[in-house]
Amino acid sequence: MHQNRITGSEIWHPEILDYRSSNDADRIRYLQCRSDIIIYDQIEKQIVDYIRSLDPTRKLSVEEAANEIPSITEQIPLQEYGKWVFYPWSRRLVHLLPPNAFVALRTNRNRYKITPEEQEVLARKRIGIVGLSVGHSIAMGLGLERCFGELRLADFDTIDLSNLNRINTPVHNIGVNKAIVVARELFEIDPYLNISCYTKGIKTENINEFLCGDGQLDLLIDECDSIDIKFSLRYAARKQRIPVLMDTSDNGLIDVERYDLEPNRKLFHGLVEEVSPEKMRRLSNREKVPYALGILGIDGVSDRMQLSLLEIESTVSTWPQLGSAILLGGGAATDTTRRILLGQFINSGRYYIDLEKIIRSGSMPESAHSGKEEQDFQWFIKKQVQSLPPVSSTAVTMPSMQMLRNLVSVATLAPSGGNSQPWLWVSTNHGLHLFLDPRTKATFIDFWNLGSTLALGAAAESFILAAGQSGLGVSIEGFGTSLFPVARFTFPRIEPNVNNCSLAEGLRHRSTNRSNLPSDPLPQDLRDRIDRILAPFSGVNCKIVTNPQVITAIGRIAGEADRLRILNQAAHREMMEELRWDSEEAERTRDGIEVAHLGLDDIDLCGLQVIRNPMIAAEINKRGLGKNLMEGAQSAFNNSGGVGLLFVRKPTCPDFFIAGRALMHVWLYLEKCGFGVHPWTASIYFIMRFVQERGLGFSPSEQRLLSMLREEFSRCFGLDGSQGLAIMFRITTSPKPIGRSKRKPMEDILITH
Repeated sequence: MHQNRITGSEIWHPEILDYRSSNDADRIRYLQCRSDIIIYDQIEKQIVDYIRSLDPTRKLSVEEAANEIPSITEQIPLQEYGKWVFYPWSRRLVHLLPPNAFVALRTNRNRYKITPEEQEVLARKRIGIVGLSVGHSIAMGLGLERCFGELRLADFDTIDLSNLNRINTPVHNIGVNKAIVVARELFEIDPYLNISCYTKGIKTENINEFLCGDGQLDLLIDECDSIDIKFSLRYAARKQRIPVLMDTSDNGLIDVERYDLEPNRKLFHGLVEEVSPEKMRRLSNREKVPYALGILGIDGVSDRMQLSLLEIESTVSTWPQLGSAILLGGGAATDTTRRILLGQFINSGRYYIDLEKIIRSGSMPESAHSGKEEQDFQWFIKKQVQSLPPVSSTAVTMPSMQMLRNLVSVATLAPSGGNSQPWLWVSTNHGLHLFLDPRTKATFIDFWNLGSTLALGAAAESFILAAGQSGLGVSIEGFGTSLFPVARFTFPRIEPNVNNCSLAEGLRHRSTNRSNLPSDPLPQDLRDRIDRILAPFSGVNCKIVTNPQVITAIGRIAGEADRLRILNQAAHREMMEELRWDSEEAERTRDGIEVAHLGLDDIDLCGLQVIRNPMIAAEINKRGLGKNLMEGAQSAFNNSGGVGLLFVRKPTCPDFFIAGRALMHVWLYLEKCGFGVHPWTASIYFIMRFVQERGLGFSPSEQRLLSMLREEFSRCFGLDGSQGLAIMFRITTSPKPIGRSKRKPMEDILITH
């Protein structure tokens, strides 16, 4: 069955035979007699082409050139002229010109793109290539142009069928070592090349031999997939002052590090920390993603590659590569290599050949910007204040403006979704009014302004608690619609409420604790105490889950909702708008959430940077990918000591305002007892929008998902599905978070009429 199977898969060097050697002559005759050997003898045609190339001005015809063959062969019989080359892996015996004539004719069409003098310089150069997937295309380019005197190839891996989307090699090479495949293919083009193969790949023990054995390399080309080997190669190359070139096969990136000219240059241009290869080897592929992105630079990674990076070890095993990109990179790397070796290019740096930007059907349309001017919101507010019912005669003179400013500054430390700070405080002779700021942008997730109203309730209660601590009596009057002030504070001659002074002490230190460290379960007595805390807030209820299995189920729901938030076009846009990517942006806007405060590890941070691109999110959604987008929520909930849910009778603004007031008491009490609070609201607000607006804004597949999540969520918390879900939060015993979100300046949120 396997009689025709070719063995000797480790053979990669052809036999070069010369009739002038008696042993070689016997070997040639033996091979010519074998029935399984295929003989190719086109020596006469090669000699004719060679003669015609020697002096193009003569314009010899084929027949005229053929008449001059004896002057080239020096009367040697054609059968014995030149070399016979036997390729044992393919059982081919080929008759070729002798080395000098062969090289001259084969490189004839290089002239004067590469001058004869440059060709001679290149013939003395040593190049090493590590990694023969992308490296395959580069090696073939270098071999075609004969850009080296010696080529060292290193790869431990063999050809798999999955490699054939990018490696131009026949299927019969499956299972053959990649370095051997490249060497064979180059020798089949030019048997006189000088090629060495390192079929065990590069390891710590053979790096120096690869770089310096039998003469030091003039250029190292790094195309290996292993990030720890990439570090090892650069450490060694920098020590030996060998330049390094890398083609990433994405966005046409060619990376050059001239350690020969800059021996103190940082690895990878200083884009990543110089970690030891040993440390890198201990990391999983997913844990190496931050280093890969650091090496590539997130802004330099194509949209499709960013999409793929999110799916590593989920729907793909490693980063993908396309044949077109590798062919492009092979040409670019060959050209760059030649110019480096000829001293025509001396810079370190990164260079892109982004075909999607260079060759495109037209520039993308610019985003439309509304030409509507900002409305005169102060006039609007004035009219709303004038329309309110008169203040009771028990009111007294307003506190000083300085006291109001102090109290409002504390109140605005209250939590709000995405740190949007949707409040506007208006001081008049009749009291202090709290508005939903009409400048606040309506969002998809904050449906019916319920989340903003919850935040206003939290700010209102913070004001009351701070006033009581300051010895100031406060009366609050709520209103039923966000078109009017949500609440009015007056200051009658009443005794301040000092019962909650101990809670008020925590107002200035309250924070969101996003830590993901394992937490202790919430004790039963604390849960009972929270129920008593909520008694003054009519209609507000709290359920706290501590059962680990139920918490895990809630984590799955939260994870699915987080994935939906990222993949839904409107929700994705709003999520990215609320993030502040560095401290300078956070300081400039003084709202939103600073990414550094999210408590993300390097891997999740890289994922967030990738998913920031709306095209990536759309592509993930289109293909049904992104299951690993749920992992952050699942891990966070699994490490929680409990999960709390504040809910009210119906999803209305007045009920959510009261729920916001109650939230501050629960939050401050838990922190006083040593627990942290981390709101997690996407799931409940999506569920409410889905129920109340009958799926409006969601695709059919998203509606099916939300229907399932609603049922599972109701089971986890023992609800009937009709309640207004005000806020869900994780309860942790982790250390305090590293920072707090910025707050808007007082002049933006407090005005006087």
